[in-house]
Amino acid sequence: MSQPATTNYPDFLRYYLFSKLINGAEGGKIYDHAAEQAVFDKFLGEPQRTSYTLITYPPTSVPFVVLLSKLPIDAAHALWNVLGSIALFAGLFLLSSENSSKRIISTLLIALGAIASLSSARGLVLGQNMYFITAIIACFWWAFKTKKDMLSGFLLAVSTFKFQYSPFMFVALFVFKRWKALGFAALFEVILLGIATALIGVENITKYLFWMKAAEQNPVYFETVNQVSMICLRGVLSCFLPIETLLLSLPLFIFGLASSTYLFYHVQKKAPQNLDWAIACSIICGLLFAPHVHIYDAVMLSVALVCTLAYRQSEWSKSPAAKIWFITLMAWPVAGWLIMGADICFLHFHFGDLKMSVLTLWWHTLANLVLLWAGFRMCCTRRKQPA
Repeated sequence: MSQPATTNYPDFLRYYLFSKLINGAEGGKIYDHAAEQAVFDKFLGEPQRTSYTLITYPPTSVPFVVLLSKLPIDAAHALWNVLGSIALFAGLFLLSSENSSKRIISTLLIALGAIASLSSARGLVLGQNMYFITAIIACFWWAFKTKKDMLSGFLLAVSTFKFQYSPFMFVALFVFKRWKALGFAALFEVILLGIATALIGVENITKYLFWMKAAEQNPVYFETVNQVSMICLRGVLSCFLPIETLLLSLPLFIFGLASSTYLFYHVQKKAPQNLDWAIACSIICGLLFAPHVHIYDAVMLSVALVCTLAYRQSEWSKSPAAKIWFITLMAWPVAGWLIMGADICFLHFHFGDLKMSVLTLWWHTLANLVLLWAGFRMCCTRRKQPA
């Protein structure tokens, strides 16, 4: 990972040049391949591979990236990571404060473990937004548990910046009949789209879905998506099945949402004291069953650990599932590096041109499957609320 692509942090480069397009570069054409290609070539001073120039970020992300190109790219990237780190710490501490204000050191260690993890390092190399989405998810679940409907709705709307995880939050609001929060979510989504429309125009908004459909059917786009590098179940299946696994990812996604919905219904009807476990399992379901999950997204496992941290002492001696849950999550930041080190030194187990060994990636998928089993066991077992 010390030798990334020729262009520095290629994912952040897309955000940065997306901002340039929003601000009028190439006539303000956003979801247009020729315009995207031209702004990449002009910025980098040389023709680029087509796969780098496909920008698929949704219109709801426009208000959050519009100012990036006002700074030099290196300064913008540094600010992006500093603000993301602050957001990550703030989100995790806010969530932990709902359970107990005495777990400051534990939460600090969890946040530092997330930042020091292999997932975080991979995201920093690429310039990804994993700190921001993790912070949004942590703040959403804090707002959900404290019944702050307006804030819950706002954060659900903002989460569509990376929309594959939004449905897993939506189902909780739906099951618990938080209609006011859902109403606020719809309102804020309209506001975000209104701001985006003011910035990029109606035509760019209406073109997005057609652009996404064309991109998913574009063989070059799959080079960028790199399905076999995903840590969700789609990634594992992509190593053995033909490239058209996007269709297969739909039933997996539906199954993941159904599993989350079942857990929230179970908690609502039979075990309200187990809400934290249902929340944590919904995060794991997102990582396993969403159609587009890469290694850097696993940073959000820190939210699952913070959610259930209050149960560690009370459940450790009673439940093997609890031991497996906490050992797996606490070992995760170190285990990723050790497994990648073994891959590099001894195993070299690759598929095609994939640079990172699939065993490094499959470890995350396997760990999440184990966590889902343990979390389901804990969620479906009656217990007292921890003191």
